[in-house]
Amino acid sequence: NGGLTGLHNLGNTCFLNSSLQILSHTPILRQYLLSKTYLNDINTTNPLGLGGKLADVVARTVIELWTTKQPAISPSQLKSAVSKFRPQFAGTDQHDAQELLGFLIEGLSEDLNKVVRKPYIEQPDSDGRPDRELADIWWRNALRREFSIVVAIFFGQEKSSTVCGRCGYESNRYETFTFLPVALPGGGGGGGGGGGGG
Repeated sequence: NGGLTGLHNLGNTCFLNSSLQILSHTPILRQYLLSKTYLNDINTTNPLGLGGKLADVVARTVIELWTTKQPAISPSQLKSAVSKFRPQFAGTDQHDAQELLGFLIEGLSEDLNKVVRKPYIEQPDSDGRPDRELADIWWRNALRREFSIVVAIFFGQEKSSTVCGRCGYESNRYETFTFLPVALPGGGGGGGGGGGGG
Protein backbone atom coordinates (compact mmCIF):
# COMPACT_ATOMS: atom_id res chain seq x y z
CA ASN A 1 0.00 0.00 0.00
CA GLY A 2 3.05 2.25 -0.10
CA GLY A 3 2.62 3.96 3.25
CA LEU A 4 -1.15 4.36 3.02
CA THR A 5 -1.87 1.63 5.57
CA GLY A 6 -3.44 2.84 8.79
CA LEU A 7 -3.32 1.58 12.37
CA HIS A 8 -6.31 0.30 14.34
CA ASN A 9 -7.09 2.13 17.56
CA LEU A 10 -6.69 -0.20 20.54
CA GLY A 11 -8.47 2.14 22.96
CA ASN A 12 -7.01 5.65 23.11
CA THR A 13 -3.84 4.57 21.30
CA CYS A 14 -3.70 7.59 18.99
CA PHE A 15 -0.52 8.62 20.89
CA LEU A 16 1.08 5.29 19.89
CA ASN A 17 -0.24 5.30 16.34
CA SER A 18 0.89 8.85 15.59
CA SER A 19 4.37 8.21 17.03
CA LEU A 20 4.72 5.04 14.95
CA GLN A 21 3.58 6.83 11.79
CA ILE A 22 6.22 9.54 12.40
CA LEU A 23 8.95 6.90 12.58
CA SER A 24 7.49 4.96 9.65
CA HIS A 25 7.44 8.07 7.44
CA THR A 26 11.04 9.03 8.17
CA PRO A 27 12.51 7.84 4.83
CA ILE A 28 16.05 6.89 5.93
CA LEU A 29 14.84 5.00 9.00
CA ARG A 30 12.06 3.28 7.04
CA GLN A 31 14.48 2.06 4.36
CA TYR A 32 16.91 0.86 7.04
CA LEU A 33 14.11 -1.19 8.65
CA LEU A 34 12.53 -2.45 5.42
CA SER A 35 15.90 -3.65 4.12
CA LYS A 36 16.42 -5.47 7.45
CA THR A 37 19.84 -3.82 7.79
CA TYR A 38 18.89 -3.18 11.42
CA LEU A 39 19.46 -6.90 12.13
CA ASN A 40 23.22 -6.31 11.75
CA ASP A 41 23.14 -3.54 14.36
CA ILE A 42 20.99 -4.95 17.16
CA ASN A 43 22.88 -4.63 20.45
CA THR A 44 21.62 -7.27 22.89
CA THR A 45 24.23 -6.53 25.60
CA ASN A 46 23.69 -2.79 26.08
CA PRO A 47 22.48 -2.33 29.70
CA LEU A 48 20.74 0.89 28.66
CA GLY A 49 18.91 -0.84 25.82
CA LEU A 50 16.03 -3.30 25.78
CA GLY A 51 17.95 -6.30 24.46
CA GLY A 52 17.09 -5.45 20.87
CA LYS A 53 13.43 -6.31 21.54
CA LEU A 54 12.10 -2.79 21.01
CA ALA A 55 14.02 -2.42 17.74
CA ASP A 56 12.70 -5.78 16.58
CA VAL A 57 9.02 -5.07 17.31
CA VAL A 58 9.19 -1.55 15.84
CA ALA A 59 10.87 -2.91 12.71
CA ARG A 60 8.33 -5.71 12.30
CA THR A 61 5.45 -3.26 12.67
CA VAL A 62 6.93 -0.78 10.17
CA ILE A 63 7.62 -3.61 7.70
CA GLU A 64 4.02 -4.79 8.02
CA LEU A 65 2.76 -1.22 7.50
CA TRP A 66 4.63 -0.96 4.20
CA THR A 67 4.09 -4.48 2.84
CA THR A 68 0.54 -5.47 3.79
CA LYS A 69 -2.39 -5.27 1.41
CA GLN A 70 -4.72 -4.49 4.31
CA PRO A 71 -6.10 -0.94 4.73
CA ALA A 72 -5.12 -1.00 8.44
CA ILE A 73 -3.19 -3.21 10.83
CA SER A 74 -3.25 -3.68 14.59
CA PRO A 75 -0.17 -2.42 16.49
CA SER A 76 -0.99 -4.84 19.35
CA GLN A 77 2.50 -6.40 19.54
CA LEU A 78 4.10 -2.96 19.72
CA LYS A 79 1.56 -1.81 22.32
CA SER A 80 2.25 -4.93 24.39
CA ALA A 81 6.04 -4.44 24.19
CA VAL A 82 5.85 -0.74 25.04
CA SER A 83 3.56 -1.50 28.00
CA LYS A 84 6.03 -4.11 29.24
CA PHE A 85 9.08 -1.86 28.88
CA ARG A 86 7.32 1.27 30.20
CA PRO A 87 4.32 0.34 32.38
CA GLN A 88 3.19 3.99 32.40
CA PHE A 89 1.95 3.37 28.82
CA ALA A 90 -0.02 0.24 29.78
CA GLY A 91 -3.79 0.18 29.83
CA THR A 92 -6.15 2.17 27.65
CA ASP A 93 -5.57 5.70 28.97
CA GLN A 94 -4.47 8.51 26.73
CA HIS A 95 -0.81 9.52 26.93
CA ASP A 96 1.41 12.21 25.51
CA ALA A 97 2.64 11.33 22.00
CA GLN A 98 5.88 13.29 22.39
CA GLU A 99 6.69 11.42 25.59
CA LEU A 100 6.17 8.09 23.86
CA LEU A 101 8.09 9.20 20.77
CA GLY A 102 10.99 10.22 23.03
CA PHE A 103 10.97 6.76 24.61
CA LEU A 104 10.87 5.07 21.19
CA ILE A 105 13.74 7.17 19.82
CA GLU A 106 15.87 6.65 22.93
CA GLY A 107 15.08 2.93 23.10
CA LEU A 108 15.73 2.37 19.40
CA SER A 109 19.02 4.22 19.60
CA GLU A 110 20.24 2.11 22.52
CA ASP A 111 18.98 -1.14 20.93
CA LEU A 112 20.86 -0.25 17.72
CA ASN A 113 23.89 1.30 19.40
CA LYS A 114 27.08 0.08 17.73
CA VAL A 115 29.11 0.96 20.83
CA VAL A 116 29.44 -2.17 22.94
CA ARG A 117 31.41 -0.68 25.84
CA LYS A 118 30.71 2.95 26.62
CA PRO A 119 33.86 4.72 27.79
CA TYR A 120 33.81 7.36 30.51
CA ILE A 121 34.52 10.69 28.84
CA GLU A 122 35.17 13.99 30.54
CA GLN A 123 34.08 16.75 28.20
CA PRO A 124 36.54 19.64 27.83
CA ASP A 125 35.78 23.16 28.99
CA SER A 126 35.71 25.88 26.38
CA ASP A 127 38.83 27.77 27.56
CA GLY A 128 38.19 30.46 24.97
CA ARG A 129 38.28 28.07 22.01
CA PRO A 130 35.91 28.70 19.08
CA ASP A 131 32.45 27.09 19.08
CA ARG A 132 33.15 25.07 15.94
CA GLU A 133 36.17 23.36 17.52
CA LEU A 134 34.50 22.62 20.86
CA ALA A 135 31.19 21.51 19.34
CA ASP A 136 33.08 19.06 17.13
CA ILE A 137 34.96 17.61 20.11
CA TRP A 138 31.76 17.22 22.15
CA TRP A 139 29.95 15.59 19.20
CA ARG A 140 32.79 13.11 18.55
CA ASN A 141 32.87 12.27 22.26
CA ALA A 142 29.09 11.70 22.26
CA LEU A 143 29.46 9.31 19.30
CA ARG A 144 32.06 7.31 21.24
CA ARG A 145 29.22 6.44 23.65
CA GLU A 146 26.20 6.26 21.35
CA PHE A 147 26.51 5.58 17.64
CA SER A 148 23.40 4.50 15.76
CA ILE A 149 21.30 5.41 12.75
CA VAL A 150 18.86 7.00 15.20
CA VAL A 151 21.58 9.40 16.40
CA ALA A 152 22.38 10.29 12.79
CA ILE A 153 18.73 11.07 11.98
CA PHE A 154 17.21 12.47 15.17
CA PHE A 155 19.98 13.95 17.32
CA GLY A 156 21.14 17.54 17.29
CA GLN A 157 23.50 19.64 19.36
CA GLU A 158 22.74 22.64 21.54
CA LYS A 159 25.13 25.18 23.01
CA SER A 160 24.50 26.49 26.51
CA SER A 161 26.66 29.10 28.24
CA THR A 162 27.31 29.99 31.86
CA VAL A 163 29.05 33.23 32.72
CA CYS A 164 30.61 33.87 36.13
CA GLY A 165 29.10 37.03 37.66
CA ARG A 166 32.37 37.89 39.40
CA CYS A 167 35.15 37.28 36.90
CA GLY A 168 33.19 37.09 33.63
CA TYR A 169 34.58 33.64 32.75
CA GLU A 170 32.33 31.93 30.22
CA SER A 171 31.88 28.16 30.20
CA ASN A 172 30.13 26.56 27.21
CA ARG A 173 28.53 23.14 26.87
CA TYR A 174 27.49 21.45 23.62
CA GLU A 175 24.99 18.77 24.65
CA THR A 176 23.13 16.45 22.27
CA PHE A 177 19.33 16.53 22.18
CA THR A 178 16.44 14.81 20.42
CA PHE A 179 13.72 17.35 21.16
CA LEU A 180 14.16 21.10 21.26
CA PRO A 181 11.31 22.95 22.98
CA VAL A 182 10.24 26.04 21.09
CA ALA A 183 8.03 28.71 22.66
CA LEU A 184 5.04 29.60 20.53
CA PRO A 185 4.33 33.29 20.03
CA GLY A 186 1.20 34.67 21.60
CA GLY A 187 1.69 32.98 24.97
CA GLY A 188 -1.51 32.10 26.68
CA GLY A 189 -2.66 28.64 27.54
CA GLY A 190 -4.58 26.13 25.62
CA GLY A 191 -1.88 24.94 23.27
CA GLY A 192 -0.60 21.82 24.93
CA GLY A 193 -2.35 18.59 25.39
CA GLY A 194 -2.02 15.32 23.61
CA GLY A 195 -4.74 15.74 21.04
CA GLY A 196 -8.32 14.65 21.04
CA GLY A 197 -9.64 11.23 21.87
CA GLY A 198 -7.90 8.59 19.88
